[in-house]
Amino acid sequence: DSSIYGLVQSARQCYKTFIESLLKEGYKRSLVDPCLVTKTRIINGKTEQVIIIIYVDDCALFGDKYFVEDTIKLIATKFKMRKAESLKKYIGCKFEKKNFGIVIDQPWIVKDIIEDFDLLDKNPNTPGLPGEILRRAEYKEDIVNEDLHELYRSRVGKLLFLTKHSRPNISNVVRELSQHLDAPTLAHIKALLRVLDYVKYSQENYFILSPDPENNEILAYVDSDFAGNKDNRKFVTGYIIFYKG
Repeated sequence: DSSIYGLVQSARQCYKTFIESLLKEGYKRSLVDPCLVTKTRIINGKTEQVIIIIYVDDCALFGDKYFVEDTIKLIATKFKMRKAESLKKYIGCKFEKKNFGIVIDQPWIVKDIIEDFDLLDKNPNTPGLPGEILRRAEYKEDIVNEDLHELYRSRVGKLLFLTKHSRPNISNVVRELSQHLDAPTLAHIKALLRVLDYVKYSQENYFILSPDPENNEILAYVDSDFAGNKDNRKFVTGYIIFYKG
């Protein structure tokens, strides 16, 4: 036990022990995401599936009710565990089931991002200024002072966490801001303020998962600019994939 909680590699050892026990029971690990485990069975001619998402020592289970319950019982025989009746909080996210789907939000992260910050209060319609391209600092004198630099890195880091889980609509501008963590200028600070304002005034906007069980079509959209990065002339590509949407 001391090795599990006392060493740097504790998370890896925890995952290794847990995943090996599931694989021995016939569960299959995804080839794309090693923290995604699935299993399918047929009961009385009906196909049932369970999906397990692993985050260190926290798990979220989805699937057919009785198969999920059987999986929980199996895990309980091998590990000490605490069961939540429904998924409400997980990896910094708040989950709420509604008639139209599942709402995913991170209200405490949003509050943490915008508090103690002098916002512009302009209520922008978009997180980034349309057509704006953020350039790297041309001269050392253009870089902001140390206090603003630290604040910039802190807020962009939190925006990245927000983008990853519940706010994909700000991903493009946050991607641009994150490219200037080493040398932000006043132009980057201004762009950051706009994103923070947008996040502040769109707190009631949620990320909604509303799958259609009858739709098994996979839709993918992709776009790319032509040498859009003005500093190194590289392409910027974006894509989004829908399944059961």
